[in-house]
Amino acid sequence: MIGHHHAELLKRYAIEPKKSLGQNFLVNDVILGNISEFIDIESRHVIEVGPGYGALTERLISANPASLTLVEYDPRMVAILQDRESKHEFDFAGTLNIIEQDVLQFDPKESSLLIANIPYYITSPILFRFLYEVALVPTEMLILMQKEVADKITKQKGYQNSYLSLALEHGCDILEKRFEVAASNFVPAPKVDSAVVYFRTKSEQTSPEKTKSFLKLISQAFSQPRKKVVSNLANGGVGAKEDLEAMLLEFGIRADARAETINLPDWYRIFDRLCR
Repeated sequence: MIGHHHAELLKRYAIEPKKSLGQNFLVNDVILGNISEFIDIESRHVIEVGPGYGALTERLISANPASLTLVEYDPRMVAILQDRESKHEFDFAGTLNIIEQDVLQFDPKESSLLIANIPYYITSPILFRFLYEVALVPTEMLILMQKEVADKITKQKGYQNSYLSLALEHGCDILEKRFEVAASNFVPAPKVDSAVVYFRTKSEQTSPEKTKSFLKLISQAFSQPRKKVVSNLANGGVGAKEDLEAMLLEFGIRADARAETINLPDWYRIFDRLCR
C-alpha cells in the first residue's frame, strides 16, 4: 500500500517509472525504516545508489550521516532531487551531493557505506564494481536486489557455490541475506520479490592482480557448470586432466567433483598450487 507521502510525491512530480531503466520505487515506510536503521549511519560517509525521488534518502538524512552522496542515472530523478533540496526537504547538518552519473563509472572519494536499490539487470556489475574496481572499496554495503539472486549468493535453500557467490565471498568478511521484501511494496510492482543483502568487505583486500587471476580461474572452472571441474580447467589450458585429478584427490576432493561443490578455502589451495 502506498503511503500518503509517497502518493503525494508521485503525483506532484508526475513520476512515471521507466521500465527501460528497471525502475521500481520502494514505497513501504516500514521497510524503508528497516533499511535505514539496519546499519549505524551517524557521522559516516554514505553513498545511496539509485535514490529515485528520494524515499529512502529522507530516512538516511534523518540518521545524521556526515555526508550523503546520491548517485542517480535518470536526469528526471536528478531534477526532482534537486527541486526537493531547493525546497529544503533534504536539509541536514551534513553535506549532500547529488550526482547524475552511471554508477558503473562512479568512484567513491572516501571510505564509505554503500546503500542501493539497484535494477536487477545490473546487480552483478555493480557488486563487482564496488568490490574489485574502485580504489576505495566501501567498508559495508546494504543492497536491495532480486530475491533469487540474494538466495544464490548467500546459498539459501540448498543453493551451492557459483562463480558469483565465490567471487563475492572472496571480497567479504560477512555476506548475509537480512530480510525479504515482497513485490507489492514497490511501484510499479516487479514480477519477483526482493531481498536486502548485507556485505562487510574485507579490511585488507587481495592485490588486484592476484584477485584478477583468482577470479579468472574460478570463471574457467564454472565455464560449463554441469561438467567436471577438471574438464573445465583442462579445456582452459590450466593443466593436464590427470594432474588436476591427482591434485584434487590430494586435497581430499573427489576427482569427478563439479565446481559448485568446492568451497572457497579449497579454491585458495587449488589456486596456490596452479598459479604459484
